[in-house]
Amino acid sequence: MYCHSCGVQLLQALSYCNRCGARLKIPSSIDGSGSVERARDNIIWSIVGTTITLLGMSLGTLVLIKNGSIDEPLGHVFVVLSFVAFVLVEGLLLWRLVSLSNVAKRIDQEYRSNEFRTEGLHGSPAAELSPPPNSIGSVTEQTTRSFDKAYKAGE
Repeated sequence: MYCHSCGVQLLQALSYCNRCGARLKIPSSIDGSGSVERARDNIIWSIVGTTITLLGMSLGTLVLIKNGSIDEPLGHVFVVLSFVAFVLVEGLLLWRLVSLSNVAKRIDQEYRSNEFRTEGLHGSPAAELSPPPNSIGSVTEQTTRSFDKAYKAGE
């Protein structure tokens, strides 16, 4: 991953660039993608619940008609109205699900279009690296020498 502001390569996915501090990711609280995901999940569960409920009511009404507990014309009207309600509600929920998917795609495309901006990367010519300084050795090489014997006065 590269920073879109300064172009430095990042070893891990971060929210902010280590070098220039630019925001790399849009937090879910700002872009709303977390809320879009939750709304999508809620709509899917609403579709499942509505399907089970309305089809169960229609099936239950047909069973009651067969047992003779409900008048046949009244039961058929209820089954037809339940089916019409099922089609309308499911159509509305599917329309909302498609529109949420389009919103999520639009947010993702906007973010991705801003992710790899390069206008700041080509502004100045590349600088050459200076040659490394002469090696001075490690710290231990400078401090681990043979010690001269300490002589006392008169020796």
